[in-house]
Amino acid sequence: MNKDLEEHINEMGLEYLAVVNRLKNAREVEPAAAAVRRRPFGLKRSWFFAAASAGLAAACAFMVKFDDGFTPSLSQYRLAHVGTRSAIEEIIRTQNPDGSWNSDYLTKQNAAALRLVDGAQARLAYKKACRAMRLKGIL
Repeated sequence: MNKDLEEHINEMGLEYLAVVNRLKNAREVEPAAAAVRRRPFGLKRSWFFAAASAGLAAACAFMVKFDDGFTPSLSQYRLAHVGTRSAIEEIIRTQNPDGSWNSDYLTKQNAAALRLVDGAQARLAYKKACRAMRLKGIL
């Protein structure tokens, strides 16, 4: 501290001087605090990560066991990526009469999936989707 700052703190009163002294001495370790033994931070963290990993593994095992490729609760955004016959049938079933789906993104995604599938229904659904995308200016 410079002399000007010390004079300013002395003018403010003894309470401020005590705060400044406590801040200056904060780097020093108190003997009582040094005597307390704590577990290393890494040990605490390792137990947390072990528990989180076990929970994640259990959740993944649950999802794999009950995921047969298509369930009624399967997100419409995942259907095109699943690629099973039942998923393609669901894509065709949920197509709007104008050839689109709920969003432009979903329309492009489902049309791309239908393009790779053989079958009369899939070809018809793909053509309707292309027509809908052309009308909207997407394709």
